[in-house]
Amino acid sequence: VVARLATCDEFQLKEVYDLIIDECVDNTTALLQISNDMEVMKHPTILQSLLVHAAKGHAEDDRGRKGAASDTSFASPSKRAGGAAEVPGAKRTKFGTRGEVSASAEVGGA
Repeated sequence: VVARLATCDEFQLKEVYDLIIDECVDNTTALLQISNDMEVMKHPTILQSLLVHAAKGHAEDDRGRKGAASDTSFASPSKRAGGAAEVPGAKRTKFGTRGEVSASAEVGGA
């Protein structure tokens, strides 16, 4: 498969190249075999194409799931579980400079 992809790349057969890449990404066994083949190390653009297509596929899967369940991975910290926005009466802690922290530690006796 790697040799065929290299040939498609060499002769600029983009449509065939993309079809092969898509099929390889959809077939987990084929993707595993290609990624473990040392021949692919000679063709970094093929490895990059496989990675980009796989990432796009995962992004599309995540978008499909997003409608079914809320995704908090990109939420602001205050909206994540345990954030200040979800805990009634919670206060934000202000962190000072090292000098301020040292001075407060000395004053507090800690």
